[in-house]
Amino acid sequence: MDRSIMMIIVLASTTCFCPCNFGQDDAYPEKRTIIYSGIINIVPDQFNFPLIGFVNLANGSHKSSHIGFINVVGKDFEGLQLSFVNTVGGEVNGAQIGFVSVCGGPLTGLQLSFVNIEGKHSSGTQIGFVNSTKALKGFQLGFVNITDTIEKGIQLGFLPIVKKGGYRAFEISVTEMYPVNLSFKIGVKKLYSSFTASYNPDWGNTFAAGIGLGSIMTINKSLYFNPELSSQSAIIKNDQQIFCLTTGLGVYIKPKTQFTIGPSVVWNYAQYPDDLNKPFFSI
Repeated sequence: MDRSIMMIIVLASTTCFCPCNFGQDDAYPEKRTIIYSGIINIVPDQFNFPLIGFVNLANGSHKSSHIGFINVVGKDFEGLQLSFVNTVGGEVNGAQIGFVSVCGGPLTGLQLSFVNIEGKHSSGTQIGFVNSTKALKGFQLGFVNITDTIEKGIQLGFLPIVKKGGYRAFEISVTEMYPVNLSFKIGVKKLYSSFTASYNPDWGNTFAAGIGLGSIMTINKSLYFNPELSSQSAIIKNDQQIFCLTTGLGVYIKPKTQFTIGPSVVWNYAQYPDDLNKPFFSI
């Protein structure tokens, strides 16, 4: 390529608009520098115009859109951030979409990223592989959902973690399909996830693993209703699937000890009819 053409391209790509404004009565005048090159964009507080570039940096609050590889707002943000990494130091009222989104203040909009992190409380929606917030007032949908406390919010995912006031329980149970089941349940009483390992010495498929969703609905101080939907797969042959809806009635024996009993509906699937396991007891 001709050298003169290359020089023109370089100068065009690095051209920026850089006005500076100074307060007349200030001992140390405020400097408001604007760099808008299309590659690196740096703007001051309340420069409410779209930033489109590889790196977009708003030193204060910003109301518009950020589209690039890295988007950073120093204070509050209202609008859309679309990038690989989105970071806001204050409140977000809008949407952050990328692989990693970070909000330092309250979230009232949407975080849609591979990893979503919110530093105070979220009354909006987080959708991603990993979602994290201090206090949840909205909705989390992801593989891993983490919060310190839940305030009228809902977590829906594979592994919900609530650090304060969450629900964690170990359960030993007998079902019509497996005589020995060990389960770990985590989340909140309103909606928890369960992970189960099962054993049956009489079947060819001796071991099975399962996951499920359940809820504990308080009836009174001693009783509760416990519906649970689960799925189990045989581990050795992996040719059998069991889906189960359980409707249990539970009683508190001690504050941390409960007993639950109730009917269930089971659907047993296998590739060949002869491989279907027969229940120990049924109606």
